[in-house]
Amino acid sequence: MGRCNHHPGQRPAHRRLAKAGQAIVESVFAIIITTVLFGMICAICVYLFFQANVFMAARHGARIAATGADNATIVSETQAFFNGVTNQTLPGGNITVTGPTGATVGQRNMSVAVTYTINTPVPVGAFLDSYGATGAADALDSFDTAATATMRLEE
Repeated sequence: MGRCNHHPGQRPAHRRLAKAGQAIVESVFAIIITTVLFGMICAICVYLFFQANVFMAARHGARIAATGADNATIVSETQAFFNGVTNQTLPGGNITVTGPTGATVGQRNMSVAVTYTINTPVPVGAFLDSYGATGAADALDSFDTAATATMRLEE
């Protein structure tokens, strides 16, 4: 009964339409999943980019601090480095200068800590929240990253 008698080997039209509808539904699900995965990969890449640059900014600040520069110079140089590399603004409050530590001259250290909140360009969390994943936007749409670098004070 599944085959047409006047066209051997051909399925009835309603079955062809049912298979076409199923293919469309499966394609839509595949596209949604692929889009979410692509967005998550983009978010991870952005995180890695900024994490590396936050670390480099902390090292640059520590190099400036090691020369004995004052805190205002260290903060402004660290900001200029980060802004130049990432084209993003690093607030001065996100840079902490510590030191000099240690009592022995020649063995004292300067530390620079940099923190930055990364807002991902692809709002994966908001997308997942719209489909019922509660709290995904808070977890996936921004990341905090931090780095600390310590160098010996040149005296």
